[in-house]
Amino acid sequence: MPRVFRTRAQRVVAGDGRPRLAALHSAVFHSACGQVLQILQTLSGFSSLRKLTLSARLPFEVTALQITRPIPAFPTLRDLKIIGRPRVCSIFLEAVAPVQLESLALEFTEWLLALQDDPEVAFLNAALTTTTTRALRRLRFTFSSYQLPGSLLEIAQPTRALDGLTHVAFRINKLEDGLPVTGTALCTMAQAWPNLVDFEMSIGESNGDDEDLDIDDPPTARALIQFAERHPRLVRLVWPYVCMAESFELPELRTVPLLDHGLQVFRTSLVEKDGLPKHRAYAMLLDRLFPNLDLSDADARYPGTKMMFYRERHQNWHDVEQLLLAIQDGRKDVAAENGDA
Repeated sequence: MPRVFRTRAQRVVAGDGRPRLAALHSAVFHSACGQVLQILQTLSGFSSLRKLTLSARLPFEVTALQITRPIPAFPTLRDLKIIGRPRVCSIFLEAVAPVQLESLALEFTEWLLALQDDPEVAFLNAALTTTTTRALRRLRFTFSSYQLPGSLLEIAQPTRALDGLTHVAFRINKLEDGLPVTGTALCTMAQAWPNLVDFEMSIGESNGDDEDLDIDDPPTARALIQFAERHPRLVRLVWPYVCMAESFELPELRTVPLLDHGLQVFRTSLVEKDGLPKHRAYAMLLDRLFPNLDLSDADARYPGTKMMFYRERHQNWHDVEQLLLAIQDGRKDVAAENGDA
C-alpha cells in the first residue's frame, strides 16, 4: 500500500486527515503496487510541498501503464529524489516535471546492461532534457548495484549546459571491474558547470584490488589540473581515481600551474600505489594546485575495517596527506621567519 508521511510531524496515510496536510512541506512516497497516478495527483495539489522523495520498486511496464496522462505541475517543489530502476526514474521525473526544481537526486537500484546502445541512457537523457532548467543547483546520481552504465559522461550529457549547478555528484556504491569514467570524460566534464562548489565522483565498495580494475583511459593529473583551473569556486572535490604507480607519468612540476585555489577538501576513492617517490610527487602537485587544503584531520587514521584492501587504500592516501601537511607546515615556517625579519 502506498504511504505518504510528513517527515517533521506525524505520519499519515494518503487519503486520511487531508486537512492536516494543507501545510505539508516534505513527503516520502513508497510504492510497490498500484495507485501511483492517484497519489502523485494528490501530492501535486499540496500548495506548500517543497521536498519529495519517490521510492518506486516497480517494473517499467507497470509504471508506464499507471502513469497514462499528465500530472498537474508541482508549483512549489524544489527538492526531488527518485529511487528505482533507470526507466522508472525517467518516467517519474517526466511525470512530476517540477517547474522550479533546485535539487535533483536519482538513485538507481539496478542498471539493465545492454550489449550496444544503452536504451536506459536514452530514456534518462530525454527525461533530463525536458525537465531540468537553469534553476537547478544540485544534481546527484547514485548507483546502488554492480550493474553500471558504460559512461557517466553520457548520463550527465543533458545537464552540462546548466551553468547554475553548484553541486554535482556521482556515487557508485559497488564497483566490480571497470571504472565508468575516463580521463578524457573528466576533461570534458571540466568544461561544464563553471559555478561548481562541490564535485564528487566517489566509489564505495570495490570487488577486488584497485590494481585489478580495467581502466583503459584512467583519470590523469591533467584532468585534475583542468578541474582546478576551470572551477575556481570549488570548496570540496572527491576524485574517483589516483595512480601513483611508477609507470604512471606525472607532469613535470614546473609545468603545473601555481594556483591560489580556495579548495578546502580533496578526497579520492581509489589509489593505485607504488612507493614513496610517487606519493611525494603527487603531494607536491596537489600543493601547487590547492595550497589552502584543510588538513586538520590528516593525523587521524581512517577507521578500522575488516578488509585489508580498504586499509591499504586508506593508508596510501593517508601518506599523501601527511606529506601535504609537512609541505604546508614548511611554508608557514618560512612565512613566519620572513615576517620576523
